[in-house]
Amino acid sequence: MRAYEERIAAQKKAWDSLRAIGLKISDVGEYPKGKHSPEGVEYDISLSDTARLYGGGEWFVVGSDYIWYVVNNGHDGDYWACNNVLTGGAGAVGCRIDFDQEVADEIKTLYSIWKS
Repeated sequence: MRAYEERIAAQKKAWDSLRAIGLKISDVGEYPKGKHSPEGVEYDISLSDTARLYGGGEWFVVGSDYIWYVVNNGHDGDYWACNNVLTGGAGAVGCRIDFDQEVADEIKTLYSIWKS
């Protein structure tokens, strides 16, 4: 039971840290105009596997040039005009920073802990 509780605590801490990275990217990053399809490794940090299906969800895309933090913005009632990332639906709002190996490694490590 103790090992289970420790794993759950580590997962929560990893998720909180991933969200903090996303918020930092949102604060300091660039929201490029237009419609983009970020390419790279995706790290879906949605709390539900069906979040994107219903217009929600958030994820990172770690590419060779940029690290994107993307928040799906496709719910009924969302303001779709601000979407700058293409999805299979209404779209998402994405912010990006220049590629940073340290940030990329941190996202990968935290994601592996969160998904464990």
